[in-house]
Amino acid sequence: MVSDSAKFYRQAHQEAKRNNYDAAFLRLRSLLVTDPHSLYAPSAIFSTGEYYFDQKDYADAILTFYQYIKDYPNDPGRVFAELIIYKISTEIKTNKYIRFEERDLIESIKKKIFSKPMFFLFFEKENSYTYRSVFGNVYTALEYVDKVEVKRNGQHFLEISP
Repeated sequence: MVSDSAKFYRQAHQEAKRNNYDAAFLRLRSLLVTDPHSLYAPSAIFSTGEYYFDQKDYADAILTFYQYIKDYPNDPGRVFAELIIYKISTEIKTNKYIRFEERDLIESIKKKIFSKPMFFLFFEKENSYTYRSVFGNVYTALEYVDKVEVKRNGQHFLEISP
């Protein structure tokens, strides 16, 4: 018998393939409400944060990614969740909507980004790191000597220089 969380995850993935992102988001939210400790929960919460980001709901995106990082610190998408929060805080500048805890996280991310050991921490001495979300978005971070370039679906997303 297939669990409800597996069913919701599969449905969300199918809806995303059909570009029906609202329905996919609702399936992911159902998964998180039904079984917040599911094997699929880390991917679901990352993708709900991504949905909020794409809808330009930056406050909810930050809160969702912050919760994801807090609950799943070792999940492979953590790096990109931190980088999306960084992008929002530096390029979109929604600081008036950010709670104190998120400000601390942003400062922590900035410190990691602008210290050379951050590159090795994030990429474990590899030149690139990739993550695919439930929505099918592929995030790739490429390390160069003087910068880290982040792409989303092959398109420029963020560039960070120390």
